[in-house]
Amino acid sequence: MSKVQSILIVDDDEHCIELLRLALNAAGAVSILAETESEIAANHIMSNPIDLVVLDIKMPKVNGFDVLKQLRGEGDKTPVIMLSGSSYQQDIDRAYQLGCNSYFEKPGSLDDYRKFATCLVEYWSTGYVPIGA
Repeated sequence: MSKVQSILIVDDDEHCIELLRLALNAAGAVSILAETESEIAANHIMSNPIDLVVLDIKMPKVNGFDVLKQLRGEGDKTPVIMLSGSSYQQDIDRAYQLGCNSYFEKPGSLDDYRKFATCLVEYWSTGYVPIGA
């Protein structure tokens, strides 16, 4: 597995984007892009090489489920991590049924975002969960 070079964050909450961007930078991610409009993000993913997508579910206009469904329906195999405030089992099940690679609840603090980002970058760069995670 090669190092994660580019990560696209898709979330309508700019505060969450900024927390995740700070945490990913600290974890060593090289290129971090962000998009608050899910329909623009879907087009970006299909037309540009992205190593990893972090996708929220609940967004205006087009939700994360629909973005994931579109990507997988068009054969896109980019790894997608669903990062949502929802802990409902039906949302988790639906995300996996549509083809997400992992599902996580949004962290509650900057420290939790840092832990999440460190594990995310380490795992998707090496295939191994960091010791002590």
